[in-house]
Amino acid sequence: MSSRSSAWKPCAPGPLKSAAGLLLVSLLLLSACRAFAPEVLPDLKRYTQKASQYVGPAGPPSDFPGPARPLQQKEDFLQKYFRPWHAGEPIFPKDTLFWPLEPEWEQRLYGENTLPRSPEWLASLFAKAQPDRFPLLDARGITLTNTDLRAMPTRKPAFHDFDEPGEGYPFDYFQNSALWANTPVHIVHVSRDKQWLLVEAGWVFGWVQARDIGLVDSQFVADFKQSEMAAFIKDRVPVIDAGGTFRFTGRIGGLLPVIDRQNDTALVLIAAADAGQRAVIRQARLSLGSWAGFPLDPAPENLARMADVFLGQVYGWGGLYQNRDCSALLRDLFTPFAVWLPRNSSQQAEQGRVVSLEGLSSREKTRLILEKGVPFLTLLRKPGHIMLYIGSSQGRPLVMHSLWGLKTRDFFQGETRYVVGRTVITSLTPGKELPFFMRPRSTLLKQVQSMNILLDPS
Repeated sequence: MSSRSSAWKPCAPGPLKSAAGLLLVSLLLLSACRAFAPEVLPDLKRYTQKASQYVGPAGPPSDFPGPARPLQQKEDFLQKYFRPWHAGEPIFPKDTLFWPLEPEWEQRLYGENTLPRSPEWLASLFAKAQPDRFPLLDARGITLTNTDLRAMPTRKPAFHDFDEPGEGYPFDYFQNSALWANTPVHIVHVSRDKQWLLVEAGWVFGWVQARDIGLVDSQFVADFKQSEMAAFIKDRVPVIDAGGTFRFTGRIGGLLPVIDRQNDTALVLIAAADAGQRAVIRQARLSLGSWAGFPLDPAPENLARMADVFLGQVYGWGGLYQNRDCSALLRDLFTPFAVWLPRNSSQQAEQGRVVSLEGLSSREKTRLILEKGVPFLTLLRKPGHIMLYIGSSQGRPLVMHSLWGLKTRDFFQGETRYVVGRTVITSLTPGKELPFFMRPRSTLLKQVQSMNILLDPS
C-alpha cells in the first residue's frame, strides 16, 4: 500500500477476478474503515498534549545536573557551533559528503510524479556535483535565511517506490536537513553551474543554493562571535533589521549575538549580503518573549515549557518544508540549553550515559525506564526513530516525539501505515487499539533498544 495514501491506510484490496467482487469487497472494507478507524489516535486523547503537565510536583531528582556546569557547557557548545569558521579542511570525509555516489544508490529512484527517474537524470546530477574535482573551495560562510541542505545539487526529490510501505512521500532521500538563518558554515565545493554550494555546519552537511549563503571574512567573524548569545524560545519569529527590512523567521535551535538589552528586548547582530554576496552585519531587535539568554538552565520545567512549543507541529522528514523529524526536534529542543546533539537518531542515542535495553522483555524495559530514566533528559531509541522520555502515567512511560506513522496491516495482511504526521505525546504502545495494528512486534516498546541520559552526573 502506498505511503502517499490517506491518513488511515489499511483499506486497499488486492486484485480480484471479477469487477463485481472487487466492488463488493471494496464497499465492505470502506465501511469497516469508517466504523473502526479513529479520527484521533487514542493516546492523543488519553494523554494531555502539554509537556509541562508532566513535570513532577516533587521537583527534579536530587542528582539532577541543574546549572552546575553552565560555563563549560556553553563554551563546549559554541566551540562546536563555530567550528566551520576555523576548520581549514573538510570536516566530513569525501565519501560521507557524496554518499549518493555509493553503489547501492544505483537502485531505482522515483520523482514527484511517482514515476521512475531515468538513469540519465542521476548521472546528470553526478556530473553537476563534479566529485572528481573535490574540494574546489575552502571558504567561510553564513546562512542568510532558513534553507535546505540537499544530498545532491537539486531541488528535485528522490523517493523510493511509492508502493512500498514507509516509502514515497514524505521520504525524499535527497533532503539531508534544514539549516536555520545565521548558522556558520564551511564552504568546501561548488556545482558546475555555480548555483549550489556544498557546505558543512558543525553537525550536518549538504548542498545549499548559493544565494542563501553569505561569504564571511575575518572581521565579520570577529564581530559576530560575541560573548553573549540569544536563543530563540518561540518558533517562526519575524526578524526585521533596523532599516525595516524583513530578513528571516527565527526558529528554535537558532542563535544570534547580543550587543545590548533594553526592557527585556535584545539588540542582536544578523547577517545580510552585499552585491558581491559578501556577508555584512546588520542589527535587529528581538521582542519580549521571543528569546532568552544562552544557555537556559536545563531544569525540567524549562525543558517542558520549550517542548510545549513543538507539540502539534507537522512532521518534516529531513527538515522537509522546514518542519522537523524526530532527531531535528530533539536537536532544536536542546540547543537553547547548550546541550549539543548530532543530527541523526543513531548518533544522538550515543550521547550521555547509554543503557542498553536489548534482549529485555517489555515489562523489564518499562521497569528500567521508570527507575533509571530522568524525565526530559532521557532519550529512547529504536532503529530509525528517537524519542524524549518525559515521565509516566499510571505506570506507563510517556514520550514526546515527531512521529510519521505506525505500522498497520490491510485486509489482505499487507503492511500499511496509520499516519500521525506531527509532534505528539504518547505511551510506548500507541495504536495498539487500532483494529489493523501490527501487534505486538510493532509497538515502540517492543522495538526500543536503548536509552541514554544526557548531562548524566554519574
